[in-house]
Amino acid sequence: MSAVASLALEGWRAWLSDGRTFTDADPDLQVEQHSPWRELEWLARVGGLTIDAAEVFCGLRYVRFEASGCRLTCGGAMHERLGLNGGVSGMTSYRWVRREEKHRWLWGICSAQGVWQVEAPVGVEMCPDPLSFARPLALSSG
Repeated sequence: MSAVASLALEGWRAWLSDGRTFTDADPDLQVEQHSPWRELEWLARVGGLTIDAAEVFCGLRYVRFEASGCRLTCGGAMHERLGLNGGVSGMTSYRWVRREEKHRWLWGICSAQGVWQVEAPVGVEMCPDPLSFARPLALSSG
């Protein structure tokens, strides 16, 4: 892991089947064509490897998923918070990891406020807003 990545307060970390670890700040993944995660997927594919595990973190909070034969992907999202008067009262930033299982997509989501796990139907591409309906995970900080 690079020195910059080890100091990051939020991001993702992934483990390949050959034992190598990458983060979203890894210089090898910084390309103009697409995101660091897409570059990692490409490196794994051309190397005949798989992404075996991934975790997202915000400060000391994190959530990690094992692939268990499923595709993993990571990203970030922003959700608006509405005030009592109906206006936007702020934005909440999330980091997420998704395991694409056969009959559901399982989302692990973390922010400065907590860590959640959300089940969604297959094909839900947008990160669900965990404060709308999800239960917090019992282990919400690392």
